[in-house]
Amino acid sequence: MPIFRTLSCLNVPDVEFVSLTQELRRFRQRLETEAEGTPLHLLEVNAADLLSDLCLHLGLGQKQHDEILGVNNVRYLEAVRTQPVSLTVKH
Repeated sequence: MPIFRTLSCLNVPDVEFVSLTQELRRFRQRLETEAEGTPLHLLEVNAADLLSDLCLHLGLGQKQHDEILGVNNVRYLEAVRTQPVSLTVKH
């Protein structure tokens, strides 16, 4: 019989290590799929974007998302996401 422990140190009641492990594994698998074969350790990733994606993956609400990221990172992501994207074509 597996032993389950709650994440009381993170103040997240009733979350089992097994469930969190499974969700983090799924998140890694999603990253690997999106990386299209590039090893994860070779990706250049913005930590704020990664943490935001993890919050979304775990199904956290906007309030929890913003609390985890902090004011400066939330502002950064909002600014980046509202900027128009321009494509550069190489000839």
